[in-house]
Amino acid sequence: MDGSGSGGMPDDHLSTDQDMLNWKREHNIRMREAEWKKRQDEMLMQKQVSWEVLRLEKENRLAAAREAARRKHCEERLRVKQEEVEREYKERCREVAIEKRTQHWSTHQNEKNTQYVNACKEEDRVKQEQCVANKQRCAEALLSATMQNAEQTKQDQALEACRENNIKKREIERQSREADRTRKIKADAIAEKEANSARFAKSKGGLIRSVLKSSYTAEPTKDASNQAMKRDALREQNLERMRKIRDAKEAKHIQECKAQLKEENARFKGSTEQDIILARVPIFGTMTD
Repeated sequence: MDGSGSGGMPDDHLSTDQDMLNWKREHNIRMREAEWKKRQDEMLMQKQVSWEVLRLEKENRLAAAREAARRKHCEERLRVKQEEVEREYKERCREVAIEKRTQHWSTHQNEKNTQYVNACKEEDRVKQEQCVANKQRCAEALLSATMQNAEQTKQDQALEACRENNIKKREIERQSREADRTRKIKADAIAEKEANSARFAKSKGGLIRSVLKSSYTAEPTKDASNQAMKRDALREQNLERMRKIRDAKEAKHIQECKAQLKEENARFKGSTEQDIILARVPIFGTMTD
């Protein structure tokens, strides 16, 4: 053996057994130390390997946990996104349904309002036609009443003229009869006077004027004239009274017609109705001057 190595000793040192034993003991100690180091190194290696395995397992677990957390987060985000999409879809469907209902309600309400407006227009048109018809009927009634009054007045005037003519004729006939009766009375008086004069002349032989006879013969003529004047005055009074009564009736009838016309016109307050009432627009066609 080489005496300079760590495991051997110099040959000069191997001379004794004691030295040999010491050398063997030291050699065994070094061998045991080497084995112990080797075992320690193996144990350390095993520990390092186990630590590495534990680290890798821990990293794998962490990675798996991270992956699970990431997957869960992704699933949560996906679920939230799906919920948002579903909510937006429902909101859109709700808005579409609301818009459809609103449009349907608006259409229905417009149709209802249109029908109501048309009904109101038709009712106004019917009322206006009725008002025009009533006005025409009132105007025709008033015109007919006016024409009847005018005709009645004309007939009354004709009757009055006929009555006046008859009165004049009867007055002329009466005056003629009175004149004939007066002439007859005068002739009778003259004849009686002549007879009396002749009779007196035969008896007395002279003529004496009789005042009583002359006044007696003139008296009937004066009474007849007074009676005629009284009858004429009475007739004039009766005629005047009849004219006043007739004028009062006509005035009363005219006042009633005016009041009825005013009452009828008070019901029509529109501008068109007032134009028709005041004859600013024609009723029966075009107005002519």
